Amino acid sequence: MRRILIGVTTSLAIWFGSALAAEAQTITPTGPLAVVASDPGTTYTATCVYPTACNFTVKVQVLKNGVTLHTSTTAIPNPGTTTYYFSKGIDFTGWGLAAGDTLVFKAQLIYQKVTYNAVDWTIVVTATRPSSKISSIGKSSKLALQGIERDRRRE
Repeated sequence: MRRILIGVTTSLAIWFGSALAAEAQTITPTGPLAVVASDPGTTYTATCVYPTACNFTVKVQVLKNGVTLHTSTTAIPNPGTTTYYFSKGIDFTGWGLAAGDTLVFKAQLIYQKVTYNAVDWTIVVTATRPSSKISSIGKSSKLALQGIERDRRRE
């Protein structure tokens, strides 16, 4: 009876382990975060996770307003790790980007002849970059805090 129990326990452990390993392959997009109409290009980035370090391939496709304008396939030699930070430069030459255009980045991780799809990464093209300057509200509150601090020192 004890041998049967050990056999069942081992079988279940192997079965659960293989099920988890089968689900461990992922490709998760992390960028680009923004695209401006005047940008000459951008970089698509993603985190690839897989159970054992070996060669794999990443396919990237970019659609502008539903039309495919870029397709690439990148073979990655064994990186020696189970997490790989993928990046691929995308050249916008001849795309005629305008504010309001929608770019959809699609990616696939091909690992041991099985394809895993990434979640689509969608960016809306803007006319200009957001301002990095402190707003007038930020300046006035900073000046108010400096005034309070100066008053405290006088006491």
